[in-house]
Amino acid sequence: MTATVTGMTQVERSARTRQALLEATIACLMEKGYAATSTTEIAQRAGVSRGAQLHHFGAKHELVVAAVDHLSARRLAQVQNAAAAIPAGAGPRTAIAGLATTFSNPLYAATVELWIAARTDPQLREVLLPVESRLLADLTDICRRHITSDPTLAVMTVEFLLGRGIAGLLLDSPLDERIRQDTLTAFADMLVARIETIGDCGPADRPDSQVSQEPDQNHTEHQNDTEHQNHTEQGNGDPQ
Repeated sequence: MTATVTGMTQVERSARTRQALLEATIACLMEKGYAATSTTEIAQRAGVSRGAQLHHFGAKHELVVAAVDHLSARRLAQVQNAAAAIPAGAGPRTAIAGLATTFSNPLYAATVELWIAARTDPQLREVLLPVESRLLADLTDICRRHITSDPTLAVMTVEFLLGRGIAGLLLDSPLDERIRQDTLTAFADMLVARIETIGDCGPADRPDSQVSQEPDQNHTEHQNDTEHQNHTEQGNGDPQ
């Protein structure tokens, strides 16, 4: 393998060009949307020649398909970083607020562009579905580790954040943002109330969730004594 004058091998140069093209594709999706993204624009943003772009990806569709995994990895990294920044001992309200920011940013906007395009593009859909399924599983796992161990509530939380993120792409006034924040708070309150109802003893049991990690022993003993007494009375009752 021969090194170039820049100290990079041909394989390294090729990988670097490919990476630049994928990053440029995502940037175009974020700023211009899927319909307005072109291979010419991507090549210019990547700082490579048209010939180099064609050598790696012959058409826009090939570029977008290749960028799917790259975009998914970047989105997951964002959520993981947000999760890592959640203070130790924080409850569901704090955790949800921290994760919500990762569902309302340019990377998420690029993802939505691909979702819309995949609806009528069978090839893109075939590539996108398994990637998004894996990402959804990873996001749900993060919610289970930082918000609630209940699988249904974890999925519900992810779906709420996904939907809220889409709405945020269209709303940008101060009033809209206040409404979105109120909605986030209301959802967190509802989630905490549900956690309290089902007695979730998982990661969501933090100070601000006000969820008891152990059942009330006195209440349990009293309930058991009552059930035993009722059972005894029924067994010793007079025959009819």
